[in-house]
Amino acid sequence: MSIPVPFKLSKFNVIFTIIVIAFYFMPAILASQLSSHIIGLICGRVIALIFIPMLFAWLVWRMRGRQEKGGTGTYNLVLFLCIISQINQCAMNSQREEFYKNVISAKQEYQIALKSVDNVADVQSAHQKYVNIIEKNYKECSQYHDPDMRDIDSDKEILLVMADLNTEDMIAQVEWVNAYAEIEENNLLRYSLANNTEAFDRQRKYIDRYLEKTQILKELFESKVETLKKKLGKLVDSSKNAQMIIGNALESYRNQRPFMAPVFDAHMAYGEHLGQLLDLLQNRRDEWSEGDNKIVAHNDDFLEAYSRLYYLIQQDSVKMTQANEHLSAIDSRTLSSDLSVPAPVLPGN
Repeated sequence: MSIPVPFKLSKFNVIFTIIVIAFYFMPAILASQLSSHIIGLICGRVIALIFIPMLFAWLVWRMRGRQEKGGTGTYNLVLFLCIISQINQCAMNSQREEFYKNVISAKQEYQIALKSVDNVADVQSAHQKYVNIIEKNYKECSQYHDPDMRDIDSDKEILLVMADLNTEDMIAQVEWVNAYAEIEENNLLRYSLANNTEAFDRQRKYIDRYLEKTQILKELFESKVETLKKKLGKLVDSSKNAQMIIGNALESYRNQRPFMAPVFDAHMAYGEHLGQLLDLLQNRRDEWSEGDNKIVAHNDDFLEAYSRLYYLIQQDSVKMTQANEHLSAIDSRTLSSDLSVPAPVLPGN
């Protein structure tokens, strides 16, 4: 009959435990992240990691009649299994870190690409490239079976919804800026060219497109939060990330609206007054003539009507410039994108 001995760990148990402690501390030391919080976290994990194998070893030691080294093998086995679990967790952490790094990098590249585009095709190309990267990374991440990323599908859907909305908004902005540029590029209201119905119709087409694109952009801005809720669908109620995004979008809208509303109003007024001036010139063509690209009024009534519209267009130009200056003074982080365009060149200049 064996004589009961006190429970104690073997020398190998102690050496193995020291190796485990070093395994936990070394990554943080190499990464120079030994803050008080990290040290406390690691110490807590080490204590728990040692306690669990010791508990199993003590139980085995009791069941084996308190024999010498009755639980040392169990201690090593359980500690080894814990180490394997920790290695697996480290691998998952590395994969997760790489995943988020790729997603953030893709988002930054997407945002940079959108800032430099000047046509719809480039916007769509940047969007598709971003979506492809997101799809690829989330597909790979879903194979990790990481329990800390159980919401991966909803997160991906949220990212894709946001990308769709940003792209739709950017396409509208590009078309709007291009519509404005058409007014100058096509010599709008150059009086020497306004001498037939075809010329007036062509110029009116540019104004109508400019007004249409301005209205579209305005409506997109005003409905952005409701559109976001609609596209997120059930995620608005089930996902905390979606709820946070909705809250941020609403706050952003409230911050932007006082600055954006004057921009849209000024451009709408500018386009409408340009159209009215064009109608005046066409409908009363026999009451004016052109000399050195300047209006020569044939009567006071026409001069008064023309001067009134010309003054309104000048005021619109001032308001547009002021609105653009206000936008430029705002921290870019509070705006979805830069909607500033150059102040118009007034007719006759």
